[in-house]
Amino acid sequence: MGRGRKAIPASELLPKYAAHWNKAITGESPLACVLIATALVENATITLLHSLLREGETSDKLFKQGGILGDFFKCTNMAYSLCLISKPMEQNLEKIGEIRNIFAHSPEEVDFSNAEVEKMCSGLELPPSVEAASSKPYTARDRFCLVGGFCFARISFMAAATNRLTEPANIDWPARQ
Repeated sequence: MGRGRKAIPASELLPKYAAHWNKAITGESPLACVLIATALVENATITLLHSLLREGETSDKLFKQGGILGDFFKCTNMAYSLCLISKPMEQNLEKIGEIRNIFAHSPEEVDFSNAEVEKMCSGLELPPSVEAASSKPYTARDRFCLVGGFCFARISFMAAATNRLTEPANIDWPARQ
């Protein structure tokens, strides 16, 4: 996401990026699938957090590289700390970020059959109703894409439903004597 990390308008997350998500998880290489899917989940998380902040440069700086919310793990921790996401979602987002890092930082080609990736993907938690609906185990890629898709959609819906506070509470400072 780099230096230009900006919140996407919440109203655009799903309509604009759902097709991009579908292409990434179905038609792309494992590397592209993981990088694009994780970038979309990260952008949704940034948008959710940004939707709570005052508009402007001060808020934007928080999300820049090196800023207080300058990476996916920091944004995930903040979203959880603010009670915006559940503990299982926080754990899933952290694992998705770790899987992305395995793919992004490996000097060799990595795919979903890599032992470390398979182990991380098996730890991704699907909603119980989805888990129960399958008659066979999900592949590592299927689990990554399903969990990532649920996270992307859920966070996008929450961002769209969040109302920004535009002004601080109306508390006047006492007059100087």
